[in-house]
Amino acid sequence: IVGFGWETVVEEEVFWINFGWDVLFHLGVSFNEEVMLRGWMFTLGCHGLLAFEQFQTYHPTTAANIAIASSILLQSTLFAFLHVSSPGSSAICLLNLFLGGIAASLNVMVAPGGSLWLGM
Repeated sequence: IVGFGWETVVEEEVFWINFGWDVLFHLGVSFNEEVMLRGWMFTLGCHGLLAFEQFQTYHPTTAANIAIASSILLQSTLFAFLHVSSPGSSAICLLNLFLGGIAASLNVMVAPGGSLWLGM
């Protein structure tokens, strides 16, 4: 897409077809990222970290809070590193992605039943 009009780079292409494919592509990417990082890694990370013997020495609430915070940091870091090779990636972009990963995890936590749909 060039400029602010309804133009495409190749004149023979139809804007609305390109736009539709772009929307479908980004919906697929966001669905896969949410399921992989927040649906699988975040929730499984919380349960897995609580299984370590070191967490058994803490009060159950403290252990759960540490496991949640650790899982959020781990999946947010992975989320940022997954985008390192993106075009135009920079340190500030990666910081924003890291913070976005934290926000997405908090969305899962506050959504009823830990729903992923708020992040999508």
